[in-house]
Amino acid sequence: MDPGNTTTHASPTPGETGGAVEPTLFQAEGRSLFGCLYKPATANPIAGVVLCNPIGHEYIRCHRTCRQLAIALNKAGVAVLRFDYYGTGDSAGESHEAELAHWESDTAHAVEHLRRTHGVPVCVVGLRFGATVAWCAGVAASLADQLVLCDPVVNGSQYLEEQQRQHHELAVKHGHPDAEVSDRVELMGHDYAQQLIEQMRRLDLAHVVPPAATKALLLHNASDTVGDLEAVLRSPARSLSVRSYEGPRVWLAEPFEGVVPIGAIRTIVEWIKRNNDA
Repeated sequence: MDPGNTTTHASPTPGETGGAVEPTLFQAEGRSLFGCLYKPATANPIAGVVLCNPIGHEYIRCHRTCRQLAIALNKAGVAVLRFDYYGTGDSAGESHEAELAHWESDTAHAVEHLRRTHGVPVCVVGLRFGATVAWCAGVAASLADQLVLCDPVVNGSQYLEEQQRQHHELAVKHGHPDAEVSDRVELMGHDYAQQLIEQMRRLDLAHVVPPAATKALLLHNASDTVGDLEAVLRSPARSLSVRSYEGPRVWLAEPFEGVVPIGAIRTIVEWIKRNNDA
């Protein structure tokens, strides 16, 4: 058996989705990745969606949103795979071992895993830095014809500055000095290798080649602007929809606040249904 295609499935459990949620393990170039596969109740799903999570503390803050998005898509007849990149969540590896190239490859293998298990067209949906990963993965390989970018991190240097500011404020609040580690950087309780930090710092989606997706949805909070990114994505060969939603920036809200951007979820579900209904 090719270890690159090895998959392990636990017994599916009924979910509030109307279908079944199945924990799954799959391989990406020898890296063991954990995911949750949402199988719709219908025998023939209209499409498949791979969800690319945010990273670090934003993943924790957005976890409920990612889960509710998967449930809403599943109720609409979509097969959904939520997964953790290498070195994050319940996948193998430590956070300081991860590289951006790993996460791009993990995304590509997640797409292939969903295609192999359901045989449907796949849309990649990314939230925050997950949207950035989806963009980079889509440039490296033609992953999918459809791409949803929700509140993407456009400039890696600005993103890291904001994360460092939040980390410093939290450290001061709790009386803990910022840790000084030569080979790693701690941001909001998560360790990152210096190499990954430098890779992230060099990212600027407004000045790189866009992914090859022929249909794309650029979704952003109404308080933010995406003009530069919209200009990059505009192409005669691509159908681009740009939408905004009202409400708080969920990646800045702590989990106990229970914030879910319902408007954003509805927009994503409706766009995917409209682009995949027979």
